[in-house]
Amino acid sequence: MTEAELQEFTAKATEHFQELDPLIQVVLRGHLLLEERLNATLTHSLYDPELFEKMSLTFHHKLLFARAFSVSLRGEGMWELIAAINTLRNAIAHSLDAGKRQTKFDAVKTLYHARAGRSKASRRGSG
Repeated sequence: MTEAELQEFTAKATEHFQELDPLIQVVLRGHLLLEERLNATLTHSLYDPELFEKMSLTFHHKLLFARAFSVSLRGEGMWELIAAINTLRNAIAHSLDAGKRQTKFDAVKTLYHARAGRSKASRRGSG
């Protein structure tokens, strides 16, 4: 790496670490909580959870696995929302492009509001 490249890299790193984005913190921590829940759900559904832990599955594969175990269509929109959160997390973790993150965030927001609207409607209908 040349001196100029090193300076450019340092400047870029300094710029990106100047401030902490609370949205990024929420997404990353929320993603960790979702993955903990997926792991717990899956390991409690298996005869030999140690084998599951040895698989080193990605979040996406765990999500598909959990969805395959689902016996109800009631939470169908939930799976789409969790997948969108994973996509947003991946955009945050693998790209510094704020536009790409915003697009993924907008998709999560849309799915969340659609899901919240369905939940409110179903509660009104059952009361």
